[in-house]
Amino acid sequence: MSVHFHEEDLPDGLQLQDGPIAVDTEAMGLLPGRDRLCLVQLSDGHGDEHLVRFSPGSDYAAPNLKALLGDPNRVKIYHFARFDIAIMRAYLNIMAAPVYCTRTASRLVRTYTDRHSRPAMSATCIASRSNSTCAWSARTAWTSPRPASTSCPRGPCSIWPAGRNRTFSRMSEAAIRQHGARRHWAEAGSRHDRLVRYAKIGLPVIAVLFILVLVVAPFDQRGDVSFILDKKEVDKAAERMRIETARYSGEDNKGNQFEITARRAIQPSSDKPIVNIDGMMARLGLAQGPVTIAANQGRYDLDTHLVDIVGPVRVDGPDGYRLDTRDVGVDLRERTMQSKGRASGAMRLGQFEAGQLSANLGERTIVLSGGARLKIVQGAVR
Repeated sequence: MSVHFHEEDLPDGLQLQDGPIAVDTEAMGLLPGRDRLCLVQLSDGHGDEHLVRFSPGSDYAAPNLKALLGDPNRVKIYHFARFDIAIMRAYLNIMAAPVYCTRTASRLVRTYTDRHSRPAMSATCIASRSNSTCAWSARTAWTSPRPASTSCPRGPCSIWPAGRNRTFSRMSEAAIRQHGARRHWAEAGSRHDRLVRYAKIGLPVIAVLFILVLVVAPFDQRGDVSFILDKKEVDKAAERMRIETARYSGEDNKGNQFEITARRAIQPSSDKPIVNIDGMMARLGLAQGPVTIAANQGRYDLDTHLVDIVGPVRVDGPDGYRLDTRDVGVDLRERTMQSKGRASGAMRLGQFEAGQLSANLGERTIVLSGGARLKIVQGAVR
């Protein structure tokens, strides 16, 4: 076989043998329109193969190649023709038909296997010299030319048509016998057919009876049911109360939406009315924007309604508002808050810091004490 390499198009005056031609394409990927067509391979089955390469930026004019592929009198043989036709349609703007797809033909005639790739079919054709899979086992040998893409070493393979207008198939005798045995096993009146017919009736009846037993069984008790539970076998919770992923949401007295979440809340013992809270987060929706408050740990006293937040507390609000402090105590009854650590933050007016921070939520006032400092950014508020 001779391989001829061409750039952008077939040369003028190139004459291929009459009859079908095998066609294959290579592209940068599998998505036509996105992945570029790189190569078109052609063979008329008479020993020569022609490769037409398209370079990056090609205009894909190729008048000679388009004339050959668009010839309605030539059958084009593909393997998995769907992609080859689509990629040539996208870049060469032609419909390379009429079409014969060896993969589709293999699925139709090689029913004794589920392997229809080109290597699998080539292996079948090569092995056909010993197991008579190719058409040489026919009474009348077929002598039409074989395209190069079928990869059959001697003569026609079972996936190649015996003529222009019909499909011809030959399977090995063992496969034919196996196929006949399966068909006889599943034909009407066989044991398999009777089994399926009885199963269509029996399985629904069994299912209905089983459901009826489950429904009626609880009402068929003729006496009381009792059992003894050993307290040693009952699992005991180590905590009096334990809540995972707690969430509380609602509206305040001004109609603002709020949401409070906690990763975990545990009351270790009923002797102490203390609930340990981990991973606290609060979110309040204001007209200017949302405000979020985050803290790592806290303790809530059920009797006094006091919340002690241990560790850092971070508040973020709209317009760049930020407040950082730590070790905060909150009185839910009085609606007051007092920090035990330094407080610092930023707002639209500037930055501030102080030794302590206290707030009265009812009066909506915040007091900075202990060396309070405020740095005003000039021009921040006009």
